Amino acid sequence: MFTWVGLLLLPLVASAQQAQLSGVVSDAQAAPVVGADVKLSEPSTGLVLTARANEQGAYVFGSVRPSTYRLEVIADGFARFTRESLELHVD
Repeated sequence: MFTWVGLLLLPLVASAQQAQLSGVVSDAQAAPVVGADVKLSEPSTGLVLTARANEQGAYVFGSVRPSTYRLEVIADGFARFTRESLELHVD
């Protein structure tokens, strides 16, 4: 019985160790940049995740492991935005 309870709890503990990153891509006038490509990469592992900004300019990367990432945003007619050393933590 104890072993079964331990196995049942492992996925719960593992899922609690995930982070989420969300944001909004907007221009200088705070208008949403619809369709902007957003790339989240983890240099230490080579993992690359992609998202596209929706009608409100919003994007979400759900269930990513806490680590240090690089964030890039690319949209036609705009300069590329890059943020290095973006640290995601679990509260």
